[in-house]
Amino acid sequence: MATGITVAQADEGASSVSDSQPTETVIIGVEAGSYFPHYDDSTGEYEGFGRALLDEFARYAGIELEYRIHPLKRLAVSAISGQVSLRYPDNPYWEADLKEGTEITYSHPIVTYVDGTMVPPNRLGQGLDNFYKLGTVSGFTPWPYFAAIDEGKITVSENNSRTGLLHQVLMGRLDGAYLSIVVANHQLTYGLEQPGALIFDPTLPYKKSHYHLSTSTRPDLIRKFNAFLREESARVVQIKSDYRVEEGLSFIPDY
Repeated sequence: MATGITVAQADEGASSVSDSQPTETVIIGVEAGSYFPHYDDSTGEYEGFGRALLDEFARYAGIELEYRIHPLKRLAVSAISGQVSLRYPDNPYWEADLKEGTEITYSHPIVTYVDGTMVPPNRLGQGLDNFYKLGTVSGFTPWPYFAAIDEGKITVSENNSRTGLLHQVLMGRLDGAYLSIVVANHQLTYGLEQPGALIFDPTLPYKKSHYHLSTSTRPDLIRKFNAFLREESARVVQIKSDYRVEEGLSFIPDY
């Protein structure tokens, strides 16, 4: 898979326990799918920013992580029931109905994400009044558009492929595509080889939030992970930079 990303190697001695034997094996549930640069399992292995960061945490904590790759709904159930000790990514607002009655402990925010609408440059800034056909990846819910969809102002089409979805917008079959703008820009650049052919429109509804690490059984590991984020902050920033997971997001205000 062409990624256009060169990852710096971890500094020797970055953690005082990095050279010691793991004290325990911890099962972590991670989300299946091709969502690079955040994560990708198309090779059969869990790769991307999530893997790099979590492996670094494992070295810091002196543990071994056993990755279990699950589709989203199965991942949620496995995490809530304690079949996996940790879950990544997670967010307090996700699967609220499933989580009701279960005490979930979340880490401090790890990485910012923005789900928004990618449009052709000539449509930028036209707003909802001239927006009628929205595309999403199958299973990806465009929550900020719910009111307009319920009122019949916007129709939604789903595509199983992010590449196919972006291509539909490029061909003019859709007015825009709602998805992670970092993932979309990566796909446009390295998948379709058309960087900048679609751009994020901040005048259309979007969601800005964060990924967290979570657990229903091991709050001690979340405390240790928060310490890792604090004590190894320079390394965390470097991994984010290596994978460009927050590239272009700092100028976008909270919605």
